[in-house]
Amino acid sequence: MKTLTFLFILLFTSISMANCPMEFVEVDLCGKLTWIDGPYLNKKSHFTVEFWAKGDENKTRIEPEFEIDIYSWMIMESGMSHGGPKITSKKTGVGIYEVKDARFFMGTMKGHWEIRVELMEKFEDISMAAHKVEFN
Repeated sequence: MKTLTFLFILLFTSISMANCPMEFVEVDLCGKLTWIDGPYLNKKSHFTVEFWAKGDENKTRIEPEFEIDIYSWMIMESGMSHGGPKITSKKTGVGIYEVKDARFFMGTMKGHWEIRVELMEKFEDISMAAHKVEFN
């Protein structure tokens, strides 16, 4: 019975994650990062981020009622972390933000990159979600 319960929870969690790849828990929003070109190491990558209300099976894009900050963040194998090169985002439609100048580098460092999206109000963090960057 424990195994069956565990499998049910695992299945539900994976379905939930598929419907809300980037979850902004505090505000019941979902987001999805889509690569247009990339991701690449040592050259520019291009992606979009879209937003919709959590639980909306149609994923109808909505505009968050917050300021949006999109940035890269490196988490090193040692446990330390740091921000990446500045990137610029541009609103291209309702609930759609585009980044054309994301850059990632590793050098001799070991670890991984994330794209982080923060929702803010009056310079205060409201909610944050991250997308791990997987290089081909």
